[in-house]
Amino acid sequence: HFVRMVLLASLYVFVINEIKSLSQVILPVSLQILIQSLIGVAQYLGQRSLGLISLGELDLDPAWSGVSVVWAEGVRALRAYGLSDHPNILGGCLAFGLLILVGWYVKADAKWQPIAAGIFALGAVALFLTYSRAAWLALLVGMGLFAEGLRRTGNRKLLYRWLGLLGVGAIILLPFIWQNARFLGVRLDVGDSFTQITLEQRSLAERRELNAAANEIFVSNALTGVGVGAFPTALSAEKPDVPYNYQPPHFALLEVAAENGIFGALFYFLAMVTPWLAVWLNRARIELTPTFIGISAVLAAITMVGFFDYYTWLLAPGRIWQWLIWGLWASAYLSLINKGKHA
Repeated sequence: HFVRMVLLASLYVFVINEIKSLSQVILPVSLQILIQSLIGVAQYLGQRSLGLISLGELDLDPAWSGVSVVWAEGVRALRAYGLSDHPNILGGCLAFGLLILVGWYVKADAKWQPIAAGIFALGAVALFLTYSRAAWLALLVGMGLFAEGLRRTGNRKLLYRWLGLLGVGAIILLPFIWQNARFLGVRLDVGDSFTQITLEQRSLAERRELNAAANEIFVSNALTGVGVGAFPTALSAEKPDVPYNYQPPHFALLEVAAENGIFGALFYFLAMVTPWLAVWLNRARIELTPTFIGISAVLAAITMVGFFDYYTWLLAPGRIWQWLIWGLWASAYLSLINKGKHA
């Protein structure tokens, strides 16, 4: 984990110094959205894996125990995995990528806009089919921040482009929402599903118990923590009879505190809040640009996911996104503060 953190810090430094425009990252981000969305949507429609084991796809069947499904009216529906280890991870990565795409789209050349809109719509469908509530919320928070930022610029042209992209996504997405309304209702506690449906009960109870256990482990190891990546081992030693899989708590800051102690948690907390504090303190010097607004929207989305899951701290996909966005945000912020040009 130490070696990985060094590599991630190197990525951060590289991004600050070398990436000055979303145009430099939009191609890999768009390809990620396109590939993962196509696979995720196909998995959901076929209710099985696609046989892409060599590419990292898990072997999936909604009838198997341990496979993530959403349950409604006696039907177990496989959630979209893509090539990720869990639908929540796919959902978060799609939400982050879609926000990057939006930040680039509002200033893009007209010739690329139809392609970008198609990728956005496909990504929105795949994100919906992950049934990841944290990813849904992250996208909504990011889009809300983006809209408010555009409003503050007073540039109606950019705002209308944003609304047009949103409209295209809604047109494609609405039939899927309509067709899967019963599953959506379950994930949003319609009909008191959180207490009436066993799968939802178990999921919420597991999160509560893991968070409570993490708090106890943190208190017992407040100064040094149990070590990065060692929480599941510490949990198995502390509570060998836990009826759930040994895994970290679904709250990134609590996970950091349990693994790194109080000083590690303090540094991580500062990393979360310092960008927003810097914007507030320098608000008179910052002239909002679509790039800065878009990257700030992704930063807000990643922060939001951290309140409900741990993969932005511990797992490779989340870690890469977290450090990439820290780097992109810092680059954009420094450019604005120094009055440099930032596309």
